[in-house]
Amino acid sequence: AQKILPVKEYIDVSSRNELSYEQSRSGSVAWNDLFSNSVEQLYQGMPKILREGQGYYLGIIPFILACIGIYKNRNKKFTWFLVACALLSILVATGTFVFYLLWKFIPVFRSFRHLYRVLILYNFIFSILAGYGAFAIFQKLEEKKSSKNTIAGYFIALVTLLFITMHILGYSPQYNDTQDVNDIISRNEIMHYIA
Repeated sequence: AQKILPVKEYIDVSSRNELSYEQSRSGSVAWNDLFSNSVEQLYQGMPKILREGQGYYLGIIPFILACIGIYKNRNKKFTWFLVACALLSILVATGTFVFYLLWKFIPVFRSFRHLYRVLILYNFIFSILAGYGAFAIFQKLEEKKSSKNTIAGYFIALVTLLFITMHILGYSPQYNDTQDVNDIISRNEIMHYIA
């Protein structure tokens, strides 16, 4: 109550007032787009190098590592806590009954506009689980008495593969559509009128 009530008071007197359920849910992710938004971006003409745009997906290699991490740590409560949190974020991002319950009973959720942003929690959790998966792989290599050079080679190969899939075949921030500030100002009619 100490955290929620001041936020509710701010929402009531500001422009971030409460929205209807349909308006809040309009920024959700469709179930058929869930894989593209959470695991790997699927697009026509795959793969393109240094694409324009932005993405919120995790990547197929980290997802596979996370699945290995879940499997290898399936007896730990913390693993299942992380999986439950990831599922909760997916259920909220897709606008299911879970989001409806949050919207109905917790006032702060009534001003949510972009539900797909909740997938950042999914990405964070699956990154932790991917770390568990990578740790399990290298632990297995150590159990097999692999040499330090072999383990280092696998580590370099994994980091290189992650770099290629995420930074070379993924979105590149340097290729985003940026515009010259002076050009934007020259096209701003209100600024010219005020001047």
